[in-house]
Amino acid sequence: MKLTRLQDEHGGQSLELHPLVTVVTGLGPAARERVARAVSAIPCSGEPGLGGLVEAHGVVLDLTPENLDLLDLHDEVDVVVRSSDLPGSRIEGPATDSPADQPDDSPAVAAARRAYADNCEAYRILQEALEEALEEKALLEQALREEANAGPEHEPDQHGIGGGATSPEALALADELAALQARMAELEGQLGQEGRDIDVVTAWVDSARARLRAAESAVEVPVATAEDIESLERAHDEVLAAERKTEGRVGASRARRRLEEATRGQDELLAKMGFPTWSSYVMGAAHRGTDPDSQRELAEARREFERAEAEWAQLSAYIEADPDWSETLDGLERVHEQARLILGDVADDDVEQALRSHVVPEVEIHELAGLGGRLEDLETLVDARRSLLAAAQRSRDAAAIRLENLLGTGAPMTSEGAGAPEAAGTGPEAGGPSGTSAEAVEWYVLARLANQRAVSYAGSVPLVLDEPLKGWAFEDVSNVFDRLERMAEVVQVIYLSDDADVVSWGRELGEDRAAVVEAGARVFA
Repeated sequence: MKLTRLQDEHGGQSLELHPLVTVVTGLGPAARERVARAVSAIPCSGEPGLGGLVEAHGVVLDLTPENLDLLDLHDEVDVVVRSSDLPGSRIEGPATDSPADQPDDSPAVAAARRAYADNCEAYRILQEALEEALEEKALLEQALREEANAGPEHEPDQHGIGGGATSPEALALADELAALQARMAELEGQLGQEGRDIDVVTAWVDSARARLRAAESAVEVPVATAEDIESLERAHDEVLAAERKTEGRVGASRARRRLEEATRGQDELLAKMGFPTWSSYVMGAAHRGTDPDSQRELAEARREFERAEAEWAQLSAYIEADPDWSETLDGLERVHEQARLILGDVADDDVEQALRSHVVPEVEIHELAGLGGRLEDLETLVDARRSLLAAAQRSRDAAAIRLENLLGTGAPMTSEGAGAPEAAGTGPEAGGPSGTSAEAVEWYVLARLANQRAVSYAGSVPLVLDEPLKGWAFEDVSNVFDRLERMAEVVQVIYLSDDADVVSWGRELGEDRAAVVEAGARVFA
C-alpha cells in the first residue's frame, strides 16, 4: 500500500508523496508530529487527523478509518523511527573491556551485563550466518540464470551425440505448475457458484472500457491539420467545377457522375474533420461534442465503466483476503519465478510445455539437479535464519531493558553489549553517537522495514523516519541509505529531515525513485 497524499482539509495545505521515497524538508515540530501521527494511524485503521489518499492494488481511496478498515488494517505497528529508537539511545556510556570490569557492580548487574553481551554476540553471529546464506543463494540463482540463457553451444546434439535428456528439475516444476493451475481452476469454479465469476467480471470490464473509448471518440472534436484543410478546399473546388459542367447540354450525364464522385470525396473529408456539411465547416461548427445522444451515451458509458471497475475491485479484495487464493497465487508466482531461472523469458501460457520440453546435456543433469536442490535448501535455511535472527533481536532487546532497569539512568555500558567486540570501522570513531555502531543501526532499520512488509492483504505500510540519524556523518551510515532506497520497492519511505546530505541523497535518486518536498514551516502547523 502507498500513501500518495496528506492534506489539511481546513488549512488547504497538502504534501504529494512519491510511491518509493519522499524526503520532506521544512516542517516545524508540530507538523512533523501531525505527519507521524497520520501515518501511525494507517496499520490500525485509526483516526489520522489529516486527510489524504492511499493506493492499494491499483485502487485509490481516501485516507479515512473506514477505508483503512476495508483494507483489513488492524495491527498495532510502530511506523515511525526516531533517534531515540536506535540501538544505544537508552543505554549510553563508554565501552568497557569485559562485562565484569565494573568494580561497583552487584552480582545481579554483573550477570545482566554478561547476559546482554552474550545476546549481542549471538545476534552478531546470526547476522553473519544469514549474510553467508543470502550470498550463496544469490550466486546459485545467478548460475541457474546463466545456464538458462546459455547459447546454442550448450544445447544437446539433435542426433543424441553428447547425450541429451529432459531436466528432472524442470519436470518437477511443470508438475507443480499443473497442480497449482488445477487448484486455480477449482477456486474459480467455486467463485462462479457464489456468483463471482472472474471471466464474467473481466469481460464486463473490457466491454465497458471499449464502450467508454468509443463514446469518448464520438464526442471528441477532431483537430484539423493544414493538410486536411487544403484537401477539403481542393475537393470543394472540384465539386463546384463539376456542378458547372452539369449545366451544359453536352456530356451532362458524365458530368453528373463526376459531381457525385466529387461530392462523395468532399463528404468523406468533412466527416473526418467533424463537420456534417460544407456550410458547417464555413461557419466553424463541428457536429461532434454537441450531439445530445452522443453526450448521453458518454455519460452512460462512464457510469457502466465505474460499476464494472467497482465490481472488479470488490472481487479482487475478496480474492486477496481468502487464504486459499493467497496460497495458490503465491505458489504460481514462485513457480513462474523459478521457471524464468531455468527457461528465461517465456509467455505464461507456454511455461508448462516449455518446462516439460526443456532438455540439457546428460553430463549436466546431475549438476543442475544438485544446484536446484541446493537452492531449495538455501531458501529454507534463509527463512530459518531470519526467524532465528528476529528471535535473537528480541532476546537482546529484553536483556538490554533488564540491564537498563538494574543500572538506572547514566550507568556505564556499551550500546552493543559490554565487552562485546565492535565491527571494525563501526564504533564511536566512525561518527556514531553514544558509541552505537553503524552496522547495528543498519540492521535495526532493516528489521523495522521487514516488520512492515506485510501488515494485511493490502501489503506493506509506509515507514516514517523523523531525523533518526541526526549527529551521524553521512558517509558512516551510507549503507543505511542504500538499504532504504532498495527496500522502498516494497515499503514506502517518508524521510522528515532538514539535513542537507539527506536532501542531496533524495535528489540524487532521481524523479523515478524519489521526490524532495520543500514543505515550509506553515504546512500543517
